[in-house]
Amino acid sequence: MPLLGGLRIVLPNIQATRSKDTTTKGKMARRKLSLLTLAKELENVGRACRVMGCSRPQFYEIRRNFQTYGAEGLSEASPTPKS
Repeated sequence: MPLLGGLRIVLPNIQATRSKDTTTKGKMARRKLSLLTLAKELENVGRACRVMGCSRPQFYEIRRNFQTYGAEGLSEASPTPKS
């Protein structure tokens, strides 16, 4: 388990989904879900963003898409209607 300033970080076990979904979209969706999970566990968005290597605005966009569209919102960059 990785340590962050003496704090153990435990991410959800997503091994079961790895064999099923090896597409780029699936990998990105799992990474985004890991970011949301880490932020919740740490109770610190800034620290989670630093650990995962993303910006705070990206985090809030990911969270908004997840709250609005659920898991489908994580798999796409922007779940907006195509014109």
